[in-house]
Amino acid sequence: MKIAFLAALLLGIGSAAGAQEAPPARGGVDRVVRYLNGNFQRQIRLEELARMAAMSENSLLHHFSGMIGTTPMKYLTRLRIRYAAELLHNTDMPVAEVAESAGFADPAYFSRAFRRETGLAPLDYRSSGRRDFCGGGRKV
Repeated sequence: MKIAFLAALLLGIGSAAGAQEAPPARGGVDRVVRYLNGNFQRQIRLEELARMAAMSENSLLHHFSGMIGTTPMKYLTRLRIRYAAELLHNTDMPVAEVAESAGFADPAYFSRAFRRETGLAPLDYRSSGRRDFCGGGRKV
């Protein structure tokens, strides 16, 4: 009987410890989201985000995707595209400047990513007067 009680107690402790593992993952993902939202214009690497979240890159990808619905780098790209769309709509900045200001190092990659997200090339988006920032009304 004592052995059964001890086994049940140990099982309960193990379950409680497992339940406590989820909040640190959530906290790490929350830190990464806050960081991305405030620093999307910087060059950011997945390795840096994983360190910030105190988890491996694979764990970050797993937890971030599970909680946010996309990978950290896709989330970052969408933030940048949203910001670039605002600049295209509200300024006369050349596309290369918009790309750089939004955090894209390569204007050609920016144009491809922008078209993929919005369905339009940056200049076509500007001339269309659209304001939905992420094509088809999708949100980041």
